[in-house]
Amino acid sequence: MTVLLLGATGNGGPHVVRALLGRGMAPWEAQQFEEMYQLFRDAKSEFVTGDVERVLSRSPRTVEDYLRERRAESPALIGAA
Repeated sequence: MTVLLLGATGNGGPHVVRALLGRGMAPWEAQQFEEMYQLFRDAKSEFVTGDVERVLSRSPRTVEDYLRERRAESPALIGAA
């Protein structure tokens, strides 16, 4: 979860790579995740469809909003702000 938070909230970079390497991930794979997270942070992977709203009958929310909500509900699980 920490790696997801680091990558999705813009606090990634070397921190993401180090965290993934520390979990035993191959260096090439950790770098690939960092590149993917950078695309997310730079908003270069965004595209919008109406699928989420159509299926859930509500507006979609961002990953960041979802993680903030979970953190507010369970700070010990995700980490303090």
